[in-house]
Amino acid sequence: MPKQLNVNVNTMDAVLEFSIETKATGKQLFDLVTRTLGIREVWYFGLMYTDVKGFETWLRYDKKVTEQGVQRDSIASFEFRSKFYPEDVSQLVMEVTLHFFYMQAKDDILNEKIHCSPEASLLLASYALQAEYGPYEKDLHPPGLFAHQRLLPQNVTEQFNLTPEQWEGQIIDWWCKYNNMLRMQAEFEYLKIAQDLDMYGINYFDITNKKGTQLWLGVDAFGLNIYNHDNKISPKISFPWGEIRNVEYHGKKFSIMPEDKNSPDFIFYVRKTKISDLIMQLCVGNHDLYLKRRKVDTMEIQQMKAHAKEEKARKMAERDKLEKEKAARLQLEREREELQDRMRLMEEEIQAAYHAKLEAEHRVQILEERVKIAEEHTHSLTRKKLETEEEIRRVRASAIKSEEEKMVMKNKVIKAKEQAANLLMTSQQTQQERDELMRKLERAKVMEQYNNVVQISNENSVDEDNVTERGAVGGTVGVVVSHDQLSNGEIDSDDIVKQLEKENQDYLEQSRFISQQLSALQTQMHDLRMEEAMGNGTSLEDDDAVKHLPQRDQIHVSLVRQMSHKQTVYDRSKAGSTKSRIAFFEEL
Repeated sequence: MPKQLNVNVNTMDAVLEFSIETKATGKQLFDLVTRTLGIREVWYFGLMYTDVKGFETWLRYDKKVTEQGVQRDSIASFEFRSKFYPEDVSQLVMEVTLHFFYMQAKDDILNEKIHCSPEASLLLASYALQAEYGPYEKDLHPPGLFAHQRLLPQNVTEQFNLTPEQWEGQIIDWWCKYNNMLRMQAEFEYLKIAQDLDMYGINYFDITNKKGTQLWLGVDAFGLNIYNHDNKISPKISFPWGEIRNVEYHGKKFSIMPEDKNSPDFIFYVRKTKISDLIMQLCVGNHDLYLKRRKVDTMEIQQMKAHAKEEKARKMAERDKLEKEKAARLQLEREREELQDRMRLMEEEIQAAYHAKLEAEHRVQILEERVKIAEEHTHSLTRKKLETEEEIRRVRASAIKSEEEKMVMKNKVIKAKEQAANLLMTSQQTQQERDELMRKLERAKVMEQYNNVVQISNENSVDEDNVTERGAVGGTVGVVVSHDQLSNGEIDSDDIVKQLEKENQDYLEQSRFISQQLSALQTQMHDLRMEEAMGNGTSLEDDDAVKHLPQRDQIHVSLVRQMSHKQTVYDRSKAGSTKSRIAFFEEL
């Protein structure tokens, strides 16, 4: 049985485990991986590994895996990554290809291998959430769910004094706008933004020119770019693939032969021969793809495009169907919620009616008790009234009896008055007679005077008897008056009855119910410092603020101030003839 080599292939989504023969070539292993992943656009990808000397390189397809310095202590490990990039992401045909490019771009941005501005980072993070979680739903994605996920590069979060919740709020504000976007569309929009980043799709190598100046060489889908050693964002000069005729290297010396025969070779130096071999692989592969893109599509690519078109149409139809079903479900949910609201209102009304009934029964019970008390009180008053009436009748009977006595006494008084009048007349006559006798008897004897005195004394005794009779009559009248005053008891009993009726009427009145309605005020999120920086131009215009930014961010701010786009910088870097650009490179 042939010897086996255990292999692990790490992708952005999973780890693939294989067991291959030790004599298997790199092509056989690569084909095994791409078939497993379902990738047909295989020319974009490669297997990267770290050899026994600690150098990162790409697996060659024409050699055996075991002959390429693979570490074989236990399990050989490889990284499945994008080796070459299209000139535009719209040239990617298959969805699975698009997905792998998206995953790698996202990883490079978050790990700061590709510089990304804060505003672009927020937008990319919102597309990433759409691609991974679908449309934003408030119930499924509550606040704080993504606050501690790694959605932004660290250099972006360190530039602003914002909490994770505030960053999350900014990202969700953009995410809410992508309701009907498919995962494939979100990944495509992500890559459209990512491909405009200055460092996207470029492989950098440390080189020197003939003068020994340290520079960066960037290899991408458009050609070769030369950067200052402190600036990987803005190239100084560029050489498109259309201007390059051939490339070759001898050890650490690398030569580029331009199409313009009047121009000298473009020569630079690297630190190791392996770096020259790696640059050669990337140059040949990118140049081949550059020429392939400018030819008519092969039958395989046409079939892939047709299949991708059908697949996209099928998914769009599924999305439309899903949207219709979702709309129908939402309509049913709204109707269900309306029914539930109505049922809740009915239950509340029933409950309120039940409580009202209990309250009414309680009030009736109280009123019955009060009516009972009032009836008892009425009976008591009636009894008292009867007693009072009986007393009044008794007093009236007594008063009638007193009236009769009064009449008798009155007759006596009249008789006494008549007698007194008679006595008075008699007294007057007697006085006259006395006066006459006094005149006649002035000179009478003492005996006659004594007789006159006795006669006067007898008259005075009669007057005292008359006065005593008048006092008795006055006492009788006083008694009659006191009985008349007792007859007023009937008026007091009527007032008591009226007061009781008024009190019962007050108990029967109902109180009013007053409801208060509260409205919830929603607090707005405070304006973030990043919005102030963008709106007021602080992050782009304040030189003191720019000095505190990382070097790449300072370069990016400088380009923004100059209104320079990636394509604009690239066009400017390849301006002039090939010969002049080579001369400029030599003078760097």
